[in-house]
Amino acid sequence: MREFKQKTFTTQLTAAPSGGLWEGMLFRWDTYDAHNDRFVRDAVVVAHGEPAVFVDHDYLSPPVGKIVHFSSREDGMYVYLKLNAEVGERKYLSVGGFAYDPVANGAGGVDIHKFVVLEASLTATPAQPNTPLLQLKTMNAMINKQDIAQLEARVEELAALYAQLEARVNELTAKYDELAEQLASLLQANAQTEQKVRETLEVEMRRLSQQSLEFADKVEKILKAITDKKK
Repeated sequence: MREFKQKTFTTQLTAAPSGGLWEGMLFRWDTYDAHNDRFVRDAVVVAHGEPAVFVDHDYLSPPVGKIVHFSSREDGMYVYLKLNAEVGERKYLSVGGFAYDPVANGAGGVDIHKFVVLEASLTATPAQPNTPLLQLKTMNAMINKQDIAQLEARVEELAALYAQLEARVNELTAKYDELAEQLASLLQANAQTEQKVRETLEVEMRRLSQQSLEFADKVEKILKAITDKKK
């Protein structure tokens, strides 16, 4: 039989919202709450549609807003809320839902690996100290803020990659210049060697030609002397 546990978490608001769009942390990863329960960093968080926002989990009264977006970040799960009513001194956000298959931890609570968000409530009694909720002017502000954060991270990543590529290109360019210089030196040395060999061969050929002429002259003189003796 699948075990589940009803669960709520809270986060502080900067002030009681009076309508509009808000952004804030729903819960923090790997942090114990007042009940010694915690969401593990790789927890699966499920929500269907746009969960309602109530006051103090009072389901007999109409909701005062809804969750319109979830954003999993490095430190925790954030949400964007649309609120349409004053909430007075209730300056905290609490999430209600079910934790499936919680695992007992050493602090006396449970570690949550799968959680279904059913609603969020504004309350004056938080269970976990999280970052403040911030009010946004428009839905575009929410989207732009998220997109800009992702874009900035991507730009930093690309800048680091570009720096690595630039360093590699500079390294390869320097190596190419070095090899080109070595090749030019080898070609020059080869040309000089070829010229020296050609000159040496020419000198040797002239020397051999001169020796051949001298040898022919000697042979001719010997033959003439022999002919003279026979007479």
